[in-house]
Amino acid sequence: MSNSNSKLLNLKSENSLLVVVISILLGMVVSIMGEYVIYGILGLLLLAPFIIYGEKYIIFFIIVTLFTLVGDINKDLRLVIHILDFSLLAFLFLYHYGFQSSNYPKIPRSLVYFLILYYFSMILAIVMSDHVNDGLQRMGRQTIFFGVAYLVYSFIRKDDELKSILYGIIAAGIIIAFSTVTNFFAEGFELADYTAGIAVRVTGLMSNILATTTFFIVAIPLVIVFLLAQDKKSIKILLWILVMVLIIGLILTASRSAMLAIIASTIIIFYFYNRKLITSLILILIFLSLIFIFIPPFNEISSIIFRIESGLSQRQHYWSLAFNMIKDNWLFGIGPGSYGYEMYNYFPVMLNSWIGKVIIETNLITGGNNNSHNFFLVFFTDMGVLGLLTALTLPVVFFKIALKTIKKYKSSNKETYYIVIGLFAAGTSMFLKGMIDGIGLLAYGFITADMPFWLIFIGLIYYYLKNPEDTNSKSSDSRDQIVYN
Repeated sequence: MSNSNSKLLNLKSENSLLVVVISILLGMVVSIMGEYVIYGILGLLLLAPFIIYGEKYIIFFIIVTLFTLVGDINKDLRLVIHILDFSLLAFLFLYHYGFQSSNYPKIPRSLVYFLILYYFSMILAIVMSDHVNDGLQRMGRQTIFFGVAYLVYSFIRKDDELKSILYGIIAAGIIIAFSTVTNFFAEGFELADYTAGIAVRVTGLMSNILATTTFFIVAIPLVIVFLLAQDKKSIKILLWILVMVLIIGLILTASRSAMLAIIASTIIIFYFYNRKLITSLILILIFLSLIFIFIPPFNEISSIIFRIESGLSQRQHYWSLAFNMIKDNWLFGIGPGSYGYEMYNYFPVMLNSWIGKVIIETNLITGGNNNSHNFFLVFFTDMGVLGLLTALTLPVVFFKIALKTIKKYKSSNKETYYIVIGLFAAGTSMFLKGMIDGIGLLAYGFITADMPFWLIFIGLIYYYLKNPEDTNSKSSDSRDQIVYN
């Protein structure tokens, strides 16, 4: 038999196997959905624009639905969306790569080392904990999370496909911002409440404000860099409107950590865009700060927005609780999933006090998740010294990849360079937020809170492994060179 005939038979065999696997997956999806299969059919109808826009629309559809329809609207709908989106990602992956693992997209070696350290720390902490099942559950959820992130990453073969993901993040942010405005009026608030000294804090599709603000932190820098790279006046006006909508949504959440993160990311962007503007930007911020501090009624409005009267929002008690845990469990930690059980042994206040009841209620609402309100403390309390090392390694890997990528594209076309800057600024601001919030980076597979950061990271990795001179797709030669050096 000739080589050509042999290759043809192999190709037919592989395609047949692919059809069988896809058929099995579709059958499993239908059986799992059961009576909710109608939602799946409606979802497929929403995919009709795929005929016009191709696969770019599918990934856009997945990003938007994964972030906007999985909140607290309907738990059954959330299950359907997860099944539909994950199935589409799996289908796209098998369609493009099949079962040839040698063709699967590679990731930087530094990230591989981080993942090894993370799982080693997690497994060791789980084995040494008193709540193994809870730890295994969180590790399984985290593994699914990374699997989804990798499937999204595998889709990015061209710049336009990455832009579809970024547009999806922005669209999700806009939808969430509109939902916060809707909730603002639905809950009976008025704009006059700010001058009346009434505390105003609302969220959108998701009840978790910290998860909601993640989208604003990530989306605003992206819109800003698209604005800087844009030359058409009509599109610039549209992007300015999007920025204002996102800022309004951010203000309504009254999240101080998110606001500081946005200020930091904006300064980073303008540092690379035009350093001379940094001084002007800082002076403007100082001027506005003085107005909102000393001039009524602006000082009253700023007090409400920044929640001055709430101080650290009781974070000091959560930090004390975390430090109490670390004193007795500094080597291996208490174990992932153990926080809800162990916290009562290290309470920093009386259980029946007001703040004690708040901490207990928060524990019940969050399902026993670690509420240390600091990314590094979460890892330290859960996984001990190795957990802290893991938490410190993540920003090191991120900044290593990001700074090399920025340097690599400094002489590239304007739009690509600004996108890289925007990704770096958004990711950096998420680490700043992680200093006072425990979710948004790695919270054991919390998709709506953590995935925006990892999509940003994925974008940086794509550019990091790509040849800057190749404007269409990844260069396998440059990718292999970076991965193995």
